[in-house]
Amino acid sequence: MVLEKARSTLDRARVYRLRQRFYQLSGRYREAMAVALVALRLFGVTLPESDEDIRVATEAEIRQVPSNLRERRIADLADAPMAADADVRATIGLLAEAMPLVYTARPALWPLITVKGVNLCLGHGHAEESPFVYSCYTMVLVSICGDIPSALQFSDMTLRLNERFQGAAALRGKLLFHHAAVVNIWCRHFATNLPLLEQAFLACLDAGDLVCAGFLTYNAVWLRLENGDPLDCIIQVARRYAAFARQSHNDIVYNVVRVEEQFAASLKGATRASTDFSDGAFDEADCVAAIEQAGFGLGTAYYSHHKADRGLHR
Repeated sequence: MVLEKARSTLDRARVYRLRQRFYQLSGRYREAMAVALVALRLFGVTLPESDEDIRVATEAEIRQVPSNLRERRIADLADAPMAADADVRATIGLLAEAMPLVYTARPALWPLITVKGVNLCLGHGHAEESPFVYSCYTMVLVSICGDIPSALQFSDMTLRLNERFQGAAALRGKLLFHHAAVVNIWCRHFATNLPLLEQAFLACLDAGDLVCAGFLTYNAVWLRLENGDPLDCIIQVARRYAAFARQSHNDIVYNVVRVEEQFAASLKGATRASTDFSDGAFDEADCVAAIEQAGFGLGTAYYSHHKADRGLHR
């Protein structure tokens, strides 16, 4: 109904962004992905389909970043001007909106849209979503480029850049989340990042960002597992986050957190078998089927990792 009353392409872009959020909250990731692609085409952004074409396009975008930096220090980007073109700002916003979604639903495309967003910011100026674009780029620097020092510089810069904008609170949780869970873990002890993730979660709740808050939950449980926290503590945290997912009607996040909880329970010997996460209150097969049906690939990866780990430690 709102789309029918939209008066401009910019109006339609705002509606499509909202629709993506609603689809993600209801676990409809494939539909959200389709909406993201339609929205980007409004501004002439089309994405390749084959893995090979995606790889070539991504490498080309990555090569453009140093020249678009124009010998500026990464820290100086916090003071760069806003983009004058409203369509450019809208495109940056759409790319930023799609990044978490694409990361889970079509991961091969995620580096491409992330670096494309960075090059738009570097070449044309910032939008209010630029801090999140740069924050996602830190993940590219860590995972693809292996450049952790630059990732840390970009992450620090995003926090400063975000404070320039009137709506800084809306992104603060996302930025802290990436800073703690993606970059800082490579530089400092895992335990130092747990308080940052709690700050990020509360900041997301304050901003009403239930989508990011949901993504954060299973990352926080994972980090506690990696940190070697006591199993009872991990189970307690997982139950807290599962209750949040239930309250926000995010069934897919609920299922992923429950998988993590049951993994910890299996380590305690509290499930049916060492390699079976089921018990009287949890059916492993039903949970995994729901995650796969939603197209939530990241949740499937978490489950597969936990199952492989239990198989190695029988």
